[in-house]
Amino acid sequence: MLARLMLPSSSSFLKSTLPLWLMGAALLFYSTLRADRLSLTHDECGSWEAWTDFPIFQCYYSLDCWNTANLHWLYVLLMKPAIHLFGNSELAIRLPALLGHVVYLVFSGMLVRSWASRYWLALFGFILLNTNAYLLEFFSLARGYGLAMAMLMLSLYYLGRYVQTGRIGALAGTFGGAALAVLSNFTLLNYYASLLVVLGALVLFRFLTQQKRGALVQVVAASLPITGVLAWLIYRPICFLIERGEFEYGAETFWDTVYSLVRTSFYGQIYFRSHNVEFFGGLLVLLLLWGLAYSIRRFFKKPNGVREQYLLAASLLPLVASAAAFAQHHLFGTQYQVNRTALLFIPQCALSVFLFFVAQFEEKPRLLRAMLPALIGIFCVVHLFRVAQFKFTSEWGYDAQTKEMIFYLDKKIPKGTKIKLGVDWIYHPSSSYYLKTRRLDFTEQPLAYAKKLRQDGYYDYYYVQPSAVPELEANYEVEKQFSWAGVLLRRKDL
Repeated sequence: MLARLMLPSSSSFLKSTLPLWLMGAALLFYSTLRADRLSLTHDECGSWEAWTDFPIFQCYYSLDCWNTANLHWLYVLLMKPAIHLFGNSELAIRLPALLGHVVYLVFSGMLVRSWASRYWLALFGFILLNTNAYLLEFFSLARGYGLAMAMLMLSLYYLGRYVQTGRIGALAGTFGGAALAVLSNFTLLNYYASLLVVLGALVLFRFLTQQKRGALVQVVAASLPITGVLAWLIYRPICFLIERGEFEYGAETFWDTVYSLVRTSFYGQIYFRSHNVEFFGGLLVLLLLWGLAYSIRRFFKKPNGVREQYLLAASLLPLVASAAAFAQHHLFGTQYQVNRTALLFIPQCALSVFLFFVAQFEEKPRLLRAMLPALIGIFCVVHLFRVAQFKFTSEWGYDAQTKEMIFYLDKKIPKGTKIKLGVDWIYHPSSSYYLKTRRLDFTEQPLAYAKKLRQDGYYDYYYVQPSAVPELEANYEVEKQFSWAGVLLRRKDL
């Protein structure tokens, strides 16, 4: 079915989709290079160490698996065979994230082609959905977030297919994709709940106004078994995580969610002095509210319209997700999602803005209506070129040069010589990973995991955060500064 949907029906279709697939190939090449070159980070190494040889299905009933929310279930299920087949390289461990990027690119490409009759609008939509630098980051990391975004995009695509065709198979794809997104990362429960509310409201409206029971029956028939299986799979893990207090992290206000998404998306680039967040955050909120008002007006004018239904659904999803966050915060005391836990808002908001511009332009195809999406698309591409790099990941930037530090010591220490190496706890998982997988034997003993620094000069070499250097300078001097990521110290009497 997927192959049939992707086949071009004419030469004009091929010409109009070719820029999308070329851009998709370039983005996949970028994420593949990052997956191969970036130093493996703290949380990635934690997953590799904990789950490579662990019987993962035991985690359904074992509290031992859920000391933290580090276990991203679907990702680990895919990572284990990847390691078995291709070894313990960075690329092999990150392979499921790259496969997720392929899925995300394919379904986002098909989605924009399904709803934009003009190829430049489809290109704008593809750019909007695919060039967020912060989102791209997670398609190169061995975490469940990128895989979750891929399953989210699959779900959004099939939601559109259901609106277009009314087939229950498309509904199964919608809820199936959403369920796989949740199994990739539990933060996507917010999306799953929002999907149930929005789709349920749409079919209930049709039932009440037009007495059409078929759609209502279809939604119940498709969602009930998938929701039941999902609830059965995640109920105990969620209870375990609540017991461990893993849902207590986040922010106190919803503005922090918006702030974090804008800040991380710009990757440190400043365009309006210190007012980046205010300007772009305000523009995003304005576009979303404008699009919501426009979609509601169009829907009530033409409630049976396919475009109108999908535009309204796409406009409501981020709003309902935001309302759910408000409700959870005030009813249960949970914190608002920020940074990577709020990642699910990026593709949802991008889809809403894309469909809004498509509807605006195709209702009255005027040049002025094309200028704003054109400017936004150009800005997104230029910004991505400005921030693209192969050195670090913003979420775990402190591990940018951990691999380089280990290899530096391997070259410096004479063969056969053993040293006592200490590392600050944040560098421990990555340092241990490279010592083990590269079979480096210049350390006397395995690295110690300790959150308190030793100030007694016990270690020959000590890799610490730059801020920790003053408290260790009595016994150590700087051997090598690894930019802003860390400092390698050497004992003074060595």
